[in-house]
Amino acid sequence: MPEVDLEAWQPKTKLGRTVKEGKIASLEEILRKGLPILEPQIVDVLVPNLREEVIDIGLVQKMHASGRRSKFRATVVIGNEDGYIGLGQGKAKEVGPAIRKQLKMPS
Repeated sequence: MPEVDLEAWQPKTKLGRTVKEGKIASLEEILRKGLPILEPQIVDVLVPNLREEVIDIGLVQKMHASGRRSKFRATVVIGNEDGYIGLGQGKAKEVGPAIRKQLKMPS
C-alpha cells in the first residue's frame, strides 16, 4: 500500500480535517462514535501497515441486445494483521483495473 503524504492530502470532510489536525488518533474512536469514513486517507493515516491479498477473480457475464458483455470481478481482503480487516469487490473489463477499483487506487 502506498504511504499517505499528509502534507499533500486535502481533506474534504469534517472527519478528515479532524484526523489531519490530530484530534482523533485512533480508528476505535471513529467506530465508537459511528462516524462514516468517506475518505480512504483517513484509514491510511490511522491504520498503518495495511496489506492486501486477492482472494478471488471471477468472470461475470451479462446478456445484452448485442450479445454477451463480460467483466471481471475481483475480491480483495485488506488488513493490518493486528485486528483490522476489510473486504472489497470491484468490477471492470480487465483484471488489473478491477483490483485497483475495489482499492480505490488511481490507474
